[in-house]
Amino acid sequence: MSIAIWAVLAIPGLAYWVYYLRGLPRPALPTEKSATFGSGDMVAAILLGLLFAWNIFAGTQKPPTITRDMIIQSCVIYSLFVVMLLSMLIVRNRNPVLLFGLKWPAWKSELPLAALALVALYPLLSVIQSGVLAVVGEKDATQDILLFLIRTNTVEDKLLLSLMAVVFSPISEEIIFRGFLYGVARQYGGRWAAMTVTAALFAAIHIHFPSMPSLFAFAVGLTLIYERTRSLWAPIIVHMLFNATTVAYVLIAKPQL
Repeated sequence: MSIAIWAVLAIPGLAYWVYYLRGLPRPALPTEKSATFGSGDMVAAILLGLLFAWNIFAGTQKPPTITRDMIIQSCVIYSLFVVMLLSMLIVRNRNPVLLFGLKWPAWKSELPLAALALVALYPLLSVIQSGVLAVVGEKDATQDILLFLIRTNTVEDKLLLSLMAVVFSPISEEIIFRGFLYGVARQYGGRWAAMTVTAALFAAIHIHFPSMPSLFAFAVGLTLIYERTRSLWAPIIVHMLFNATTVAYVLIAKPQL
């Protein structure tokens, strides 16, 4: 589909986002201490951000080779980050359920609106990615991990990567980026600055320059969905849907890459 058609489709998509964000709650600090981040969390967030920045720099110097062992290793490392962050919060009498809005009583009414927000965002992401394709070409615009998914000859590798993309990555990345890093940055730096910085870090950590503009826009969308629903379940589920769609698309439509 041409960039012009995607641009036309992006207009009603953006109109829906204007409507969707009319219900965006005003920023407010929680009244319960267990639902707030502390100075220790700020230090941890800075150190984690610096660690990610170093990994990004190292990855740009020598891009990692995608293998089954590398995928498993990444899952283990992200699991350790999640366990470490949750343990740190619990030990310091912070409640992850309150911090991340894991009780979501209004999910029946809010989840369909969040899913529709993802659909409405697709044309804009496609406009961005089509612009990148026009500059670098389709092969270079596709992330290495997706190329691995297409080219691997084993069902086990395809299942492993699909499971990582559809289940593991959305849960771990949303806890780390939207839940913790954005939550800390928002409390100490404000909503919009926190959203910009954490979305840029999320895009850069994938270490694939052609994908960074669309990943940044996607991260902003996830953050706004999180703000709109006040529950981390919403961006987790939307992230799962997005990755599942991407995996299905590259397997069905891009076998020649």
